Amino acid sequence: MAGKPRPDDIQTLARLLKLVFIAMVVSVGCYGLVSEVISTSLPVRVLGPEKTLLRILGLALTVAALYLRFGRIAELLAPTVPAELADRIRKLRTTYIGSYMVAEAVAVLGLILKILGGTG
Repeated sequence: MAGKPRPDDIQTLARLLKLVFIAMVVSVGCYGLVSEVISTSLPVRVLGPEKTLLRILGLALTVAALYLRFGRIAELLAPTVPAELADRIRKLRTTYIGSYMVAEAVAVLGLILKILGGTG
């Protein structure tokens, strides 16, 4: 068991979060590439309420991602909050991955707008 990382190991958490972050940044880059490739073959059309709905949803998700990143994570990192290290690391891991997922959803909405024929 000496070689197995502990679940409350800070370096393990940092490594996991870096890997998840890199994977999500690469996927957002892929969305941008796909968006540019399909934009030449799709006709531009005027989107009505669906464009407005997707933009409102994107704004709400952006606010949620910012809250998670600068509200919840800052709170968990504050040294004044009493909590055990293992519990704090578990909450940090969950909150970081949740904020990454919400930010990824915003990129997916942009791709959906492009596929629908809007200008994004």
